[in-house]
Amino acid sequence: MFSTTDEARNGLDAHEITMNTKILLRMPKDFVLPKDWEPGEVKVVDPEPGSPDVVKEERLADRGYLFATNFGRVLVNGCLPGGLPVYQRAHLQGPPVRHRR
Repeated sequence: MFSTTDEARNGLDAHEITMNTKILLRMPKDFVLPKDWEPGEVKVVDPEPGSPDVVKEERLADRGYLFATNFGRVLVNGCLPGGLPVYQRAHLQGPPVRHRR
């Protein structure tokens, strides 16, 4: 679980996660959830002794969220203008399209 995107980037730099590792990231209250979002669960890969094996996404008391995603999606969504929903699924399905020059 990461408190900020900078903290997640530090985890990537330290090789604690990859671009595709599922992570829980604390998001602010103005974060726009994906349409039809329902809290899910994330399996903890290397839990500390006494810690749970599964952690749930949730709405927090400060109206923020614990949100499951991966760092690659954090980077892509960070490039989008504010107010747009987060994209959590693969959008390129089917064969690649060739563009003529």
